[in-house]
Amino acid sequence: MNTKDQLEEIRTGKQDLSSYIRICCDLLEAENPHVHAIVETTYDRDRIEADVARLIERFPDPTSRPALFGLPIGVKDIIRVDGLPTKCGSRLPDNLFSGPEADCVTRMKRAGAIVIAKTVTTEFAAFQPGPTCNPHRFTHTPGGSSSGSAAAVSKGFFPFGFGTQTIGSIARPAAFCGVVGFKPSWSRIATGGVVEYSRTMDHVGWLCNDTSALSQLAGVLIANWNPAPRIQNPNDVVIGIPEGPYLEQASNPELQRFSDLVARLQGHHLTIRSCPALQNIEQMRQEHLQLVNGELARVHHDWYARYSHDYAAKTAELIETGQHISDKELRNLIRNRSVHQQQVEQTMDHYQLDYWIAPGAVDLAPEGLDSTGDPIMSLPWTHTGLPTVSIPARSTFSDLPHGIQLVGRFGKDEQLVEMASEIAKRLHHSIPETT
Repeated sequence: MNTKDQLEEIRTGKQDLSSYIRICCDLLEAENPHVHAIVETTYDRDRIEADVARLIERFPDPTSRPALFGLPIGVKDIIRVDGLPTKCGSRLPDNLFSGPEADCVTRMKRAGAIVIAKTVTTEFAAFQPGPTCNPHRFTHTPGGSSSGSAAAVSKGFFPFGFGTQTIGSIARPAAFCGVVGFKPSWSRIATGGVVEYSRTMDHVGWLCNDTSALSQLAGVLIANWNPAPRIQNPNDVVIGIPEGPYLEQASNPELQRFSDLVARLQGHHLTIRSCPALQNIEQMRQEHLQLVNGELARVHHDWYARYSHDYAAKTAELIETGQHISDKELRNLIRNRSVHQQQVEQTMDHYQLDYWIAPGAVDLAPEGLDSTGDPIMSLPWTHTGLPTVSIPARSTFSDLPHGIQLVGRFGKDEQLVEMASEIAKRLHHSIPETT
Protein backbone atom coordinates (compact mmCIF):
# COMPACT_ATOMS: atom_id res chain seq x y z
CA MET A 1 0.00 0.00 0.00
CA ASN A 2 1.40 3.40 -0.91
CA THR A 3 1.76 6.22 1.60
CA LYS A 4 -1.21 8.22 0.34
CA ASP A 5 -3.58 5.25 0.65
CA GLN A 6 -2.15 4.34 4.06
CA LEU A 7 -2.80 7.86 5.33
CA GLU A 8 -6.36 7.73 4.05
CA GLU A 9 -7.06 4.40 5.75
CA ILE A 10 -5.70 5.64 9.06
CA ARG A 11 -7.50 8.97 8.87
CA THR A 12 -10.85 7.35 8.07
CA GLY A 13 -10.43 4.63 10.67
CA LYS A 14 -10.26 1.72 8.22
CA GLN A 15 -6.89 0.91 9.77
CA ASP A 16 -6.51 1.16 13.54
CA LEU A 17 -3.89 3.77 14.38
CA SER A 18 -2.78 2.20 17.66
CA SER A 19 -2.19 -1.15 15.97
CA TYR A 20 -0.28 0.48 13.12
CA ILE A 21 2.03 2.37 15.49
CA ARG A 22 2.64 -0.83 17.47
CA ILE A 23 3.77 -2.54 14.27
CA CYS A 24 6.17 0.33 13.53
CA CYS A 25 7.58 0.24 17.07
CA ASP A 26 7.95 -3.55 17.05
CA LEU A 27 9.87 -3.38 13.79
CA LEU A 28 12.09 -0.56 15.01
CA GLU A 29 12.93 -2.38 18.23
CA ALA A 30 13.77 -5.58 16.33
CA GLU A 31 15.80 -4.05 13.51
CA ASN A 32 17.45 -0.88 14.83
CA PRO A 33 20.13 -2.84 16.75
CA HIS A 34 21.35 -3.93 13.30
CA VAL A 35 20.95 -0.75 11.25
CA HIS A 36 21.57 1.90 13.98
CA ALA A 37 19.32 4.51 12.38
CA ILE A 38 17.70 5.84 15.57
CA VAL A 39 19.11 8.05 18.32
CA GLU A 40 18.16 5.63 21.07
CA THR A 41 17.82 8.22 23.83
CA THR A 42 14.99 9.85 21.86
CA TYR A 43 12.91 6.69 21.41
CA ASP A 44 10.36 6.05 24.17
CA ARG A 45 7.48 3.70 23.42
CA ASP A 46 5.43 4.91 26.38
CA ARG A 47 5.74 8.50 25.16
CA ILE A 48 4.71 7.49 21.64
CA GLU A 49 1.67 5.54 22.84
CA ALA A 50 0.62 8.49 24.98
CA ASP A 51 0.94 10.80 21.96
CA VAL A 52 -1.23 8.41 19.94
CA ALA A 53 -3.89 8.28 22.66
CA ARG A 54 -4.00 12.07 22.88
CA LEU A 55 -4.30 12.39 19.11
CA ILE A 56 -7.21 9.93 18.97
CA GLU A 57 -8.91 11.67 21.88
CA ARG A 58 -8.51 15.05 20.22
CA PHE A 59 -9.89 13.89 16.87
CA PRO A 60 -12.46 11.14 17.54
CA ASP A 61 -14.45 12.02 14.40
CA PRO A 62 -12.69 10.88 11.22
CA THR A 63 -14.30 13.69 9.23
CA SER A 64 -12.50 16.32 11.36
CA ARG A 65 -9.07 14.71 11.35
CA PRO A 66 -6.15 16.66 9.85
CA ALA A 67 -4.41 15.66 6.63
CA LEU A 68 -1.53 13.68 8.19
CA PHE A 69 -3.46 12.15 11.09
CA GLY A 70 -1.38 9.37 12.61
CA LEU A 71 1.60 9.64 10.27
CA PRO A 72 4.68 8.34 12.16
CA ILE A 73 7.82 10.35 11.37
CA GLY A 74 11.51 10.50 12.18
CA VAL A 75 13.38 13.76 12.63
CA LYS A 76 17.03 14.21 11.69
CA ASP A 77 19.00 15.03 14.81
CA ILE A 78 19.96 18.55 13.83
CA ILE A 79 16.27 19.55 13.86
CA ARG A 80 14.76 20.55 17.19
CA VAL A 81 11.74 18.73 18.62
CA ASP A 82 10.13 19.87 21.86
CA GLY A 83 10.83 17.38 24.65
CA LEU A 84 13.66 15.59 22.84
CA PRO A 85 17.38 16.41 22.98
CA THR A 86 19.25 17.63 19.90
CA LYS A 87 22.75 16.16 19.79
CA CYS A 88 23.77 16.72 16.14
CA GLY A 89 25.75 13.48 16.12
CA SER A 90 28.27 15.27 18.34
CA ARG A 91 30.08 14.85 21.64
CA LEU A 92 29.42 18.50 22.54
CA PRO A 93 26.93 19.23 25.36
CA ASP A 94 23.45 19.04 23.85
CA ASN A 95 22.28 22.08 25.81
CA LEU A 96 24.28 24.15 23.30
CA PHE A 97 21.73 23.26 20.63
CA SER A 98 18.54 23.82 22.61
CA GLY A 99 15.92 26.28 21.45
CA PRO A 100 12.41 26.51 20.02
CA GLU A 101 11.04 23.59 18.06
CA ALA A 102 11.67 23.74 14.34
CA ASP A 103 8.84 25.24 12.33
CA CYS A 104 8.80 22.24 10.01
CA VAL A 105 8.26 19.84 12.94
CA THR A 106 5.50 21.99 14.42
CA ARG A 107 3.73 22.04 11.06
CA MET A 108 3.82 18.24 10.86
CA LYS A 109 2.52 17.85 14.41
CA ARG A 110 -0.36 20.23 13.76
CA ALA A 111 -1.26 18.17 10.72
CA GLY A 112 -1.46 15.04 12.92
CA ALA A 113 2.00 13.51 12.58
CA ILE A 114 3.54 11.59 15.48
CA VAL A 115 7.27 11.90 16.15
CA ILE A 116 8.68 8.43 16.74
CA ALA A 117 12.32 9.42 17.37
CA LYS A 118 15.30 11.41 16.20
CA THR A 119 17.34 9.85 13.40
CA VAL A 120 21.11 9.58 13.27
CA THR A 121 23.06 12.26 11.42
CA THR A 122 26.70 12.65 10.58
CA GLU A 123 28.39 15.07 12.97
CA PHE A 124 26.77 18.48 12.40
CA ALA A 125 25.49 17.15 9.06
CA ALA A 126 29.05 17.20 7.70
CA PHE A 127 31.28 14.25 6.72
CA GLN A 128 32.03 12.36 9.97
CA PRO A 129 29.73 9.32 9.74
CA GLY A 130 27.46 8.14 12.51
CA PRO A 131 26.88 4.44 13.27
CA THR A 132 24.12 3.89 10.70
CA CYS A 133 24.56 1.03 8.23
CA ASN A 134 23.09 0.57 4.79
CA PRO A 135 19.87 -1.41 5.36
CA HIS A 136 20.49 -3.49 2.22
CA ARG A 137 24.04 -4.48 3.15
CA PHE A 138 25.28 -3.61 6.61
CA THR A 139 28.93 -3.36 5.58
CA HIS A 140 28.18 -0.46 3.21
CA THR A 141 27.45 3.19 3.88
CA PRO A 142 23.87 4.51 3.86
CA GLY A 143 25.17 7.87 2.61
CA GLY A 144 25.18 11.11 4.54
CA SER A 145 24.18 13.18 6.33
CA SER A 146 20.49 12.20 6.48
CA SER A 147 21.64 8.61 6.90
CA GLY A 148 19.37 7.67 9.79
CA SER A 149 16.21 8.94 8.11
CA ALA A 150 16.99 7.16 4.84
CA ALA A 151 17.83 3.85 6.53
CA ALA A 152 14.83 4.02 8.87
CA VAL A 153 12.38 4.72 6.05
CA SER A 154 13.95 1.94 3.99
CA LYS A 155 13.52 -0.52 6.88
CA GLY A 156 9.90 0.52 7.46
CA PHE A 157 10.26 2.14 10.90
CA PHE A 158 8.13 5.01 9.58
CA PRO A 159 7.16 6.24 6.09
CA PHE A 160 8.60 9.76 6.47
CA GLY A 161 11.90 11.06 7.80
CA PHE A 162 13.09 14.66 7.80
CA GLY A 163 16.40 15.31 6.09
CA THR A 164 18.53 18.30 5.21
CA GLN A 165 20.83 18.86 2.26
CA THR A 166 23.80 21.23 2.09
CA ILE A 167 25.63 19.30 -0.63
CA GLY A 168 24.04 15.88 -1.24
CA SER A 169 22.58 14.76 2.06
CA ILE A 170 19.08 13.83 0.89
CA ALA A 171 19.69 12.66 -2.66
CA ARG A 172 22.69 10.41 -1.94
CA PRO A 173 21.19 8.44 0.99
CA ALA A 174 17.95 8.17 -0.99
CA ALA A 175 19.87 6.50 -3.84
CA PHE A 176 21.96 4.31 -1.54
CA CYS A 177 19.00 3.16 0.59
CA GLY A 178 16.41 2.83 -2.18
CA VAL A 179 13.89 5.44 -1.04
CA VAL A 180 12.39 8.65 -2.42
CA GLY A 181 14.08 11.93 -1.44
CA PHE A 182 12.65 15.41 -1.96
CA LYS A 183 14.79 18.54 -1.76
CA PRO A 184 12.58 21.57 -2.43
CA SER A 185 13.82 24.79 -3.97
CA TRP A 186 16.06 26.70 -1.58
CA SER A 187 14.13 28.46 1.21
CA ARG A 188 10.71 26.99 0.40
CA ILE A 189 10.80 25.16 3.74
CA ALA A 190 11.90 27.40 6.60
CA THR A 191 15.13 26.39 8.37
CA GLY A 192 14.20 27.95 11.72
CA GLY A 193 14.93 25.48 14.51
CA VAL A 194 17.54 23.62 12.44
CA VAL A 195 21.15 23.75 13.65
CA GLU A 196 22.88 25.48 10.76
CA TYR A 197 25.63 24.20 8.55
CA SER A 198 25.44 26.85 5.84
CA ARG A 199 22.81 29.57 5.90
CA THR A 200 23.17 30.04 2.14
CA MET A 201 22.97 26.37 1.17
CA ASP A 202 20.94 24.49 3.81
CA HIS A 203 17.75 22.93 2.45
CA VAL A 204 15.12 21.12 4.54
CA GLY A 205 13.42 18.20 2.82
CA TRP A 206 12.51 14.61 3.51
CA LEU A 207 12.85 10.94 2.64
CA CYS A 208 9.80 8.75 2.16
CA ASN A 209 8.54 5.44 0.82
CA ASP A 210 7.16 6.58 -2.51
CA THR A 211 6.01 9.58 -4.52
CA SER A 212 2.28 9.17 -3.87
CA ALA A 213 1.99 11.70 -1.04
CA LEU A 214 4.68 14.21 -2.05
CA SER A 215 2.20 16.97 -2.83
CA GLN A 216 0.14 16.22 0.28
CA LEU A 217 3.21 16.44 2.49
CA ALA A 218 4.47 19.57 0.74
CA GLY A 219 1.09 21.18 1.30
CA VAL A 220 1.71 20.94 5.03
CA LEU A 221 5.36 21.99 5.01
CA ILE A 222 5.37 24.73 2.37
CA ALA A 223 3.20 27.72 3.20
CA ASN A 224 2.44 28.80 -0.35
CA TRP A 225 2.08 25.34 -1.88
CA ASN A 226 -0.24 25.38 -4.90
CA PRO A 227 -0.73 21.83 -6.18
CA ALA A 228 -0.11 21.50 -9.89
CA PRO A 229 -2.75 19.82 -12.03
CA ARG A 230 -2.00 16.31 -13.13
CA ILE A 231 0.18 16.26 -16.23
CA GLN A 232 -2.20 15.46 -19.07
CA ASN A 233 0.43 14.43 -21.61
CA PRO A 234 3.84 13.63 -20.08
CA ASN A 235 5.13 12.85 -23.56
CA ASP A 236 5.09 16.59 -24.31
CA VAL A 237 7.57 17.24 -21.49
CA VAL A 238 11.23 17.63 -22.46
CA ILE A 239 13.87 16.26 -20.08
CA GLY A 240 17.58 16.97 -20.50
CA ILE A 241 20.61 14.84 -19.72
CA PRO A 242 23.45 17.20 -18.63
CA GLU A 243 26.22 15.84 -20.82
CA GLY A 244 29.80 16.84 -20.14
CA PRO A 245 32.24 16.93 -17.22
CA TYR A 246 29.52 16.78 -14.56
CA LEU A 247 28.01 13.54 -15.81
CA GLU A 248 31.44 12.07 -16.54
CA GLN A 249 32.23 12.02 -12.81
CA ALA A 250 29.90 9.06 -12.40
CA SER A 251 31.52 5.64 -12.66
CA ASN A 252 31.24 3.67 -15.88
CA PRO A 253 28.93 1.07 -14.27
CA GLU A 254 26.69 3.85 -12.94
CA LEU A 255 26.58 5.54 -16.35
CA GLN A 256 25.49 2.24 -17.85
CA ARG A 257 22.78 1.83 -15.20
CA PHE A 258 21.68 5.41 -15.83
CA SER A 259 21.61 4.81 -19.59
CA ASP A 260 19.45 1.72 -19.05
CA LEU A 261 17.00 3.74 -16.95
CA VAL A 262 16.81 6.47 -19.57
CA ALA A 263 16.16 3.86 -22.26
CA ARG A 264 13.36 2.38 -20.17
CA LEU A 265 11.77 5.81 -19.80
CA GLN A 266 12.17 6.55 -23.50
CA GLY A 267 10.43 3.24 -24.10
CA HIS A 268 7.41 4.90 -22.49
CA HIS A 269 7.67 7.66 -25.12
CA LEU A 270 9.15 10.28 -22.79
CA THR A 271 11.25 12.90 -24.58
CA ILE A 272 14.75 12.76 -23.06
CA ARG A 273 17.72 14.26 -24.89
CA SER A 274 21.36 15.02 -24.18
CA CYS A 275 22.40 18.66 -23.82
CA PRO A 276 25.85 20.10 -23.02
CA ALA A 277 25.67 21.49 -19.50
CA LEU A 278 27.61 22.26 -16.33
CA GLN A 279 30.89 22.74 -18.15
CA ASN A 280 32.06 24.73 -15.10
CA ILE A 281 31.30 21.99 -12.59
CA GLU A 282 34.81 22.09 -11.08
CA GLN A 283 34.57 25.83 -10.43
CA MET A 284 31.12 25.33 -8.95
CA ARG A 285 32.38 22.52 -6.71
CA GLN A 286 35.28 24.57 -5.38
CA GLU A 287 33.12 27.64 -4.75
CA HIS A 288 30.42 25.57 -3.08
CA LEU A 289 32.84 23.94 -0.66
CA GLN A 290 34.49 27.27 0.14
CA LEU A 291 31.12 28.83 0.83
CA VAL A 292 29.74 26.09 3.06
CA ASN A 293 33.02 25.73 4.96
CA GLY A 294 33.20 29.48 5.53
CA GLU A 295 29.66 29.56 6.87
CA LEU A 296 30.22 26.42 8.97
CA ALA A 297 33.22 28.08 10.60
CA ARG A 298 31.10 31.07 11.55
CA VAL A 299 28.31 28.93 13.01
CA HIS A 300 30.84 27.06 15.16
CA HIS A 301 33.09 30.02 16.06
CA ASP A 302 32.31 30.07 19.79
CA TRP A 303 31.70 26.35 20.21
CA TYR A 304 34.93 25.40 18.47
CA ALA A 305 36.94 27.86 20.55
CA ARG A 306 35.73 26.12 23.68
CA TYR A 307 35.25 22.49 22.65
CA SER A 308 37.66 21.92 19.75
CA HIS A 309 38.93 18.72 21.37
CA ASP A 310 35.41 17.22 21.19
CA TYR A 311 35.06 17.59 17.43
CA ALA A 312 35.82 14.75 15.03
CA ALA A 313 38.91 15.33 12.91
CA LYS A 314 36.91 15.57 9.65
CA THR A 315 34.64 18.26 11.07
CA ALA A 316 37.51 20.17 12.65
CA GLU A 317 39.31 20.25 9.30
CA LEU A 318 36.28 21.80 7.60
CA ILE A 319 35.92 24.45 10.30
CA GLU A 320 39.61 25.36 10.25
CA THR A 321 39.54 25.58 6.45
CA GLY A 322 36.53 27.86 6.67
CA GLN A 323 38.24 30.13 9.18
CA HIS A 324 40.61 31.26 6.42
CA ILE A 325 37.79 32.46 4.17
CA SER A 326 37.21 36.18 4.65
CA ASP A 327 33.83 37.91 4.87
CA LYS A 328 34.54 39.58 1.53
CA GLU A 329 35.25 36.22 -0.10
CA LEU A 330 32.02 34.86 1.34
CA ARG A 331 30.02 37.73 -0.11
CA ASN A 332 31.56 37.12 -3.53
CA LEU A 333 30.83 33.40 -3.31
CA ILE A 334 27.20 34.07 -2.43
CA ARG A 335 26.92 36.48 -5.34
CA ASN A 336 28.44 33.90 -7.71
CA ARG A 337 25.86 31.38 -6.61
CA SER A 338 23.14 33.47 -8.24
CA VAL A 339 25.21 33.63 -11.43
CA HIS A 340 25.50 29.84 -11.52
CA GLN A 341 21.75 29.46 -11.03
CA GLN A 342 21.04 31.83 -13.91
CA GLN A 343 23.45 29.95 -16.17
CA VAL A 344 21.74 26.61 -15.49
CA GLU A 345 18.30 28.03 -16.15
CA GLN A 346 19.53 29.80 -19.29
CA THR A 347 20.75 26.42 -20.54
CA MET A 348 17.31 24.99 -19.85
CA ASP A 349 15.73 27.86 -21.78
CA HIS A 350 18.13 27.44 -24.70
CA TYR A 351 17.33 23.75 -25.09
CA GLN A 352 13.66 24.21 -24.13
CA LEU A 353 13.94 21.83 -21.21
CA ASP A 354 11.35 21.34 -18.48
CA TYR A 355 13.57 19.15 -16.27
CA TRP A 356 17.00 17.62 -15.93
CA ILE A 357 17.59 13.94 -15.22
CA ALA A 358 20.82 12.67 -13.65
CA PRO A 359 22.21 9.70 -11.69
CA GLY A 360 21.36 9.65 -8.00
CA ALA A 361 25.02 9.13 -7.07
CA VAL A 362 28.36 8.39 -8.72
CA ASP A 363 27.96 4.66 -8.04
CA LEU A 364 26.33 2.19 -5.68
CA ALA A 365 26.92 2.67 -1.96
CA PRO A 366 30.63 2.03 -1.32
CA GLU A 367 31.78 -0.58 1.14
CA GLY A 368 32.82 0.61 4.58
CA LEU A 369 31.38 3.01 7.13
CA ASP A 370 34.28 5.47 7.27
CA SER A 371 32.98 7.54 4.36
CA THR A 372 29.49 8.53 3.22
CA GLY A 373 30.31 8.60 -0.50
CA ASP A 374 30.83 11.31 -3.09
CA PRO A 375 28.08 14.02 -3.22
CA ILE A 376 29.08 15.54 -6.58
CA MET A 377 25.96 14.31 -8.44
CA SER A 378 23.84 16.48 -6.12
CA LEU A 379 26.18 19.44 -5.64
CA PRO A 380 25.15 21.59 -8.66
CA TRP A 381 21.44 21.26 -7.85
CA THR A 382 22.05 22.24 -4.24
CA HIS A 383 24.36 25.09 -5.23
CA THR A 384 21.79 26.54 -7.60
CA GLY A 385 18.88 25.85 -5.23
CA LEU A 386 16.88 23.89 -7.80
CA PRO A 387 14.31 21.37 -6.53
CA THR A 388 15.05 17.66 -6.90
CA VAL A 389 13.22 14.40 -6.41
CA SER A 390 15.33 11.26 -6.04
CA ILE A 391 13.55 8.19 -7.38
CA PRO A 392 14.76 4.64 -6.71
CA ALA A 393 14.84 2.08 -9.48
CA ARG A 394 14.13 -1.63 -9.31
CA SER A 395 17.03 -3.77 -10.34
CA THR A 396 18.17 -7.37 -10.29
CA PHE A 397 21.89 -6.82 -10.71
CA SER A 398 22.65 -6.16 -7.03
CA ASP A 399 21.03 -6.04 -3.62
CA LEU A 400 22.25 -2.44 -3.39
CA PRO A 401 19.77 0.11 -4.78
CA HIS A 402 20.42 2.96 -7.14
CA GLY A 403 18.25 5.60 -8.74
CA ILE A 404 17.92 8.92 -10.53
CA GLN A 405 17.41 12.57 -9.71
CA LEU A 406 14.74 14.56 -11.48
CA VAL A 407 15.55 18.28 -11.29
CA GLY A 408 13.04 21.07 -11.81
CA ARG A 409 13.20 24.80 -12.35
CA PHE A 410 13.65 27.05 -9.33
CA GLY A 411 10.35 27.56 -7.53
CA LYS A 412 8.52 25.07 -9.77
CA ASP A 413 8.37 22.36 -7.11
CA GLU A 414 4.67 21.70 -7.67
CA GLN A 415 5.25 20.73 -11.28
CA LEU A 416 8.31 18.69 -10.34
CA VAL A 417 6.50 16.43 -7.88
CA GLU A 418 3.79 15.70 -10.44
CA MET A 419 6.38 14.74 -13.05
CA ALA A 420 8.33 12.69 -10.50
CA SER A 421 5.19 10.64 -9.86
CA GLU A 422 4.85 10.00 -13.58
CA ILE A 423 8.51 8.94 -13.80
CA ALA A 424 8.14 6.64 -10.78
CA LYS A 425 5.10 4.94 -12.32
CA ARG A 426 6.98 4.29 -15.52
CA LEU A 427 10.00 2.88 -13.72
CA HIS A 428 7.77 0.70 -11.57
CA HIS A 429 5.95 -0.75 -14.56
CA SER A 430 9.08 -1.27 -16.64
CA ILE A 431 10.89 -4.56 -16.96
CA PRO A 432 13.70 -4.62 -14.33
CA GLU A 433 17.29 -4.41 -15.49
CA THR A 434 19.35 -7.56 -15.82
CA THR A 435 22.80 -5.94 -16.10
